[in-house]
Amino acid sequence: MRVASYTKLYSFLCILPFFHSTSAASVLSNTTHIEEGIIRHHYFKNNDGNHKTCDSVLLIGVGTAMRANDYDLLAIEIAKARTNAVVAIIDHAPMDPIKTSGERYANLVHAITARLHHLIPECRSQKPHFFLGGHSASGQASIRAMQKGLSSVFSPAGWIGLSPFRISTDMVLSNVPTLLWGFSTTTCDVDIEQAADLAYQLSNATTGRVLYQLQNPTGEPRHCVFCNDGCPMCPACQKEKWIRSAVAESVDKFLTAVLETKSFTRESMKLLPQGIGEDQLKMFVGDDTIVRISNQRTELS
Repeated sequence: MRVASYTKLYSFLCILPFFHSTSAASVLSNTTHIEEGIIRHHYFKNNDGNHKTCDSVLLIGVGTAMRANDYDLLAIEIAKARTNAVVAIIDHAPMDPIKTSGERYANLVHAITARLHHLIPECRSQKPHFFLGGHSASGQASIRAMQKGLSSVFSPAGWIGLSPFRISTDMVLSNVPTLLWGFSTTTCDVDIEQAADLAYQLSNATTGRVLYQLQNPTGEPRHCVFCNDGCPMCPACQKEKWIRSAVAESVDKFLTAVLETKSFTRESMKLLPQGIGEDQLKMFVGDDTIVRISNQRTELS
């Protein structure tokens, strides 16, 4: 099997000047092509040039018609926020714009876990916790993969959904801790009633769950805000870059809750993005339920 890879060094100071940075604050990013798909993984580099550890591996699938490098800015933020984790953006259907196949997603995850030390050398001699998930269509694919027996090989420590679509009531999320990002208003033809809101309702408060809901009554931010520049039908705006930092903070809190504190509380999961209030971001956690008053407004219950 042919394996091709290349590495690129990112400096937070150069690539993301809005980050707090030191001379040693950089992330290494490596892209690997295998038969089952594409893996682009990102990890924090210490001042000695070595990765700190590989306590966790996040496998986040790409959305419809997107590529693994379309999420670099978000992945770099997460790698900086959680320096002992490897953030892998994965594409289980590189030649196909449709990313909803649970079988293909599972095949790629199987390949990564079976050859982890070869495909992600930073994890050699480590036995990391795996977190699965995806943006948009890969959110659906990752759930389907877990339902089709992926968990018989290993049990994911948690699931991360970035506006996952299309979610249906036959999906099962009750047995895995869940982190979700969604929206209060439909954009890009992604019906919010078949996205993060429903995934949250299908998840389990006992296992652990949290939903961060971006308030977008005017239609912004949009479904593809997690990508570097959005997607063709849904471009992202420069003013929305705070969302990447907030997602990174939420991932750090989520991994802490799952692996360390075993606690999902409003206090422990609250985000503090500078200058951002509840009119822009709402949180639902634990026993909170979502009451939808209209397509543009949700409330806690």
